[in-house]
Amino acid sequence: MVGIPFLGRAGRRGRTDEDRSELERLHKELEQLRAANEQLKEQLSARSVHLGEYLYKWKTVALPLLGSEWELRYLVLSGTNLSYYRSARDTAFSPREEISVLSCFVSWEGLRSGRYWTFSVSDCGGALLVRLAALSRDAAERWLAALEAAGCARDDSLVAPAGPKGSRESRTPSSRDVRDLARSLSAPAPLPPGRAAAAAAAAAAAAAQPPERQAGARRRRQERQPLQALRLAEEGDGSSGSGATGSDSGTSGAALARAPSGPPAGRSSAATPSSPSAAPAGAAPPPSSPSPAASSAVAVSASAATAFASTSTASAAPPAAPARRSLGSRPGAGHGHGHGPERGPMRGSTPVHTSSRFSLLSSERVWHEKHTGLYNLALIILVLTNFRLALENALKYGWRLNPVRLAADMLAGRGGGPGGVGGGLVNVPLVCCYPCLLAASLLSLGIERAGHALLESELRLRETLSKRRDLSEAAAAAALASRARAHEWLLFLLNVATTCTVIGLPWAVISLTRAEPVSGGILITLSMVLWMKLVSYHHCCFDLRAARRCGEVRPGERGCPDTPAEDWGPLARYPENLTLRNLLYFLAVPTLTYQVNFPRSRSLRGRWLLRRCFELAITLTAMAILVGQYIQPTVSNSLAPLRQMDLPRVAERVLKLALPSTYAWLLGFYGLFHLWLNVLAELTQFGDREFYKDWWNAGTVGEYWKLWNMPVHKWLLRHVYFPAIRAGTPRFHAVLLTFFVSAVFHELVLGVPLHLVRLWAFCGIMFQVPLIMATEKLQKRLNRAELAVNGTIGAGASALI
Repeated sequence: MVGIPFLGRAGRRGRTDEDRSELERLHKELEQLRAANEQLKEQLSARSVHLGEYLYKWKTVALPLLGSEWELRYLVLSGTNLSYYRSARDTAFSPREEISVLSCFVSWEGLRSGRYWTFSVSDCGGALLVRLAALSRDAAERWLAALEAAGCARDDSLVAPAGPKGSRESRTPSSRDVRDLARSLSAPAPLPPGRAAAAAAAAAAAAAQPPERQAGARRRRQERQPLQALRLAEEGDGSSGSGATGSDSGTSGAALARAPSGPPAGRSSAATPSSPSAAPAGAAPPPSSPSPAASSAVAVSASAATAFASTSTASAAPPAAPARRSLGSRPGAGHGHGHGPERGPMRGSTPVHTSSRFSLLSSERVWHEKHTGLYNLALIILVLTNFRLALENALKYGWRLNPVRLAADMLAGRGGGPGGVGGGLVNVPLVCCYPCLLAASLLSLGIERAGHALLESELRLRETLSKRRDLSEAAAAAALASRARAHEWLLFLLNVATTCTVIGLPWAVISLTRAEPVSGGILITLSMVLWMKLVSYHHCCFDLRAARRCGEVRPGERGCPDTPAEDWGPLARYPENLTLRNLLYFLAVPTLTYQVNFPRSRSLRGRWLLRRCFELAITLTAMAILVGQYIQPTVSNSLAPLRQMDLPRVAERVLKLALPSTYAWLLGFYGLFHLWLNVLAELTQFGDREFYKDWWNAGTVGEYWKLWNMPVHKWLLRHVYFPAIRAGTPRFHAVLLTFFVSAVFHELVLGVPLHLVRLWAFCGIMFQVPLIMATEKLQKRLNRAELAVNGTIGAGASALI
């Protein structure tokens, strides 16, 4: 007989509990899968969202003179990413800022400053990410719909009714605020009929949801409520509750349904539709278990909506016997935005501490506040400190700048006479160097034309050899290669002689005539620029001749599919570029690398050019004052401590030179790379004006040298680094060769005009190689993407050199 296990009452009860727990676990997993499925659907639907348009972006202005709070920017919403650019033409580059709007909140703020229809995007914690505006309401609503489709949740309760912190609306009290203060404090603010009906419908829809979703929504609202109260506690005495917000910015019924679920102080519980006690008096409370049918939930929500609508309608009429309230509190305290008590006649028991708030300069709040006063204070301190230094320098040394003598040094190459005024002897050999440099450029053009003639003779020789039957193809190719090699070596020697003359002649004249540093520096700098341009010119023509021997067309020429067709003007190809006009244009444009065609701008902007010229004049004047008033006296006073090896005194002199040298270095960068090169580009209609990149954000010294001087960087890459790599040189040796060439340039530019060729600048630049290696190892060791101190080291090294 088979024994059958007997399950008693306790066993059956345990089995039932296990089944119930397993069923609950399966229900939870099902709800999680449903939520994940909904989130995946939202992400897939957000991928199809794409919108690009000019909008106004709100920013914090430190000073009123620095511009408006609203700046026009080009916004692009692609999927769940919101990016902004300075203009639509910059979309080919990296955006200035890019944020993901998935799981963020978008809020409607209404009309600001009388012309901007404003909306804002906040993160899941309520912190403001970006505030945008359009000049038309339709455009703003279109962006609101696109942001909601991209994954944003609409929540207008995150916005202060008075407007953004520091904006004009927050400083100007509105008439609604005056009406709110004058309203009787004994009754809640009446709701308009339209808003009451919308709120009732939203309450009915919220009550019809499953209890799990109601609990989740209630928990999310409770998590957001303290942060909203913290963000809006300092915004003034705006309207109470979410009703004022909705009246100001057009809040929809869905936004009203997301208001905090607890009943406001002083308001009857029947007026709060999301509360369980919102049913009419005498109605049974809704059951807490999920067992009743959905019809009972709908009935409860309908009764709650009816009670809410009746209460709102009844509140529109004046109350029969209003209850007297203290002026230290208001009906909407603790509701909506979490404002504290109304400001008014305070009594002895009026509470002044109404919520938990962080200090303005705390890490939780400092980045979300406006610090215009601190910026003004820092600017005032900076101006007063530098004014004191300028006054001290003027009292000690007097006015040392002599414009006449400076102009004589720059133009004639000599200082003035014994009295310190201009009109001294003219350095004729130095002045004659300039036409010699032009003659060397014309000689280079003649050499390249001769090279093209030799190339044509090679092509004719190829045709002749191809007709000879007694000569094999290998022998003909060897004869052509030998002829081409001989021609290229001849052209190379001629180019070396020309380029060496460009450098050697000015160096000899400056050294033999003991030219002034200003005029000598200008001449040797122009000589170095011309040398680099001619080297690039000859190297490019050499590569084009090699392409013609192979029957190829290089990128950048007419007829090559890789040549861009936009904004390049009429295209040419080799040997059409071997003209005097083409060479003179290349010598005038602000670039060191030659190519057959250049990108061109469409027009010449006269007003823009005049502004840049005016800024350049101001910058040069400031540099002259810094050098004449601060740097030269300090250097002269440093000679005696250097002779006596008084190290503390030498350190004090070096530290005194640090501030004016840094100012002069920054002014030199701005005047040369931004103003002067842009002026040349505008005059020549040169299109590519990326003369520098954001070197101030460099993570290592190597990145700093790649971003600091883009014309020289591109020249070194094209004519030094990559030729060495193609020749089989290891990467480290190629980098070393590149810095060697750069070190020679720095030594010539700095040592020749100062008559101090001591290899100081050369050693300083070569020292950058181990410094680059050290900073890269430090970056890998610390595992950080950016080390600002490294960029500072590189900038400081350049300034000291």
